[in-house]
Amino acid sequence: MSSTRTITLNEFGLARRERTSNAGTTSIKYTVSIDAAPMVHTFDSKSLGRGPADAIADHLRGRVAGIGERAAPATIRRRELAAKAFASGDLATMKRYGGGRIGAMPPNQSDRMFNDSGRMARGIAAGPTKDNQWVVNFPANRFDPSTLKGGEAGVIKMFERLRQLIPEFGDVSILADVAAVRQAIDESTELIISRNTFSVGGSLVSLGSARAARLDALRAGLELFQQIAA
Repeated sequence: MSSTRTITLNEFGLARRERTSNAGTTSIKYTVSIDAAPMVHTFDSKSLGRGPADAIADHLRGRVAGIGERAAPATIRRRELAAKAFASGDLATMKRYGGGRIGAMPPNQSDRMFNDSGRMARGIAAGPTKDNQWVVNFPANRFDPSTLKGGEAGVIKMFERLRQLIPEFGDVSILADVAAVRQAIDESTELIISRNTFSVGGSLVSLGSARAARLDALRAGLELFQQIAA
């Protein structure tokens, strides 16, 4: 009658398997058992894009709110007039400084550029599109040509000035150097793998939530496979 005996040789799961056949012949094999759990992957752009999009929106809100350059005297005078019109309930002024999820915000709250009422900075928000892409939106009435001197030319002029003050609007690659955005991208990358443990020789090994720990574990696994192959 044939029989098999397994002897564990070390903590890495290396074992000697002795098999004796019916004829009494004994054969020996050395093995390492690796029990792997399935890795569940997420590639949904809506789920993976939320973190980076929110980080970009938060960064731009801070950048707009942090503009320190003072508006021109003529602009400040227009803000003062707008504040009076807003207080009296003027419909055109209420349209310019109201609406949207954040509601109405009175003008002339600051003498700094792009910080008249604070709506522009506060209203920057990230949101998904129907095809699960992410966009960063500004309050629509802050770029409404019907409320700006010069119409569409006024919108272009205003955006060019905004780009000069905040270079990210002219070169989005700058966002890749923002620490919070980089961190959000790293965390989003980690979400691709939602189950990341495996067992070697009966010991549970976790790839971890941090990128460095994950890479170290993968490197250790590769080294183990190389030892087995040798």
